[in-house]
Amino acid sequence: MPLRFDVLVVGGGINGLSCVYHLLSRGVKNVGLVEQFELLHGQGSSHGHSRITRSTYNTAKYADLIQTAHREDWPSLSRAAGMTLLHPCPGCFFGPHLKPYLESLRAVPEALAQVDILGVEDGRKRVPFFGF
Repeated sequence: MPLRFDVLVVGGGINGLSCVYHLLSRGVKNVGLVEQFELLHGQGSSHGHSRITRSTYNTAKYADLIQTAHREDWPSLSRAAGMTLLHPCPGCFFGPHLKPYLESLRAVPEALAQVDILGVEDGRKRVPFFGF
């Protein structure tokens, strides 16, 4: 007898598992998941104990989406899991190819307001362990 699902999700990575979670949380009862590797495998880009969520994008739409995720979705998932899932920490970007990053920040003024742009000397004072 063939299996029948209301929704069949292909791929058990972060996007597939997120899709299954949200389908089930919205009352879809018959959800199937197809994954080529065993559960909790180390083959994908979202395995391990830590990941990054980027807070800046070159369009306001995506910046707004990630801010909503940080403000609403991650706390909701943390409550459901009974543990803290998001541990914010600052980033440090430096080097000769910062132009695309700075253009992204300028496209979303709210993100730029949260950034300190430092010259070499100020960078050395702030984070002396980097060789600027």
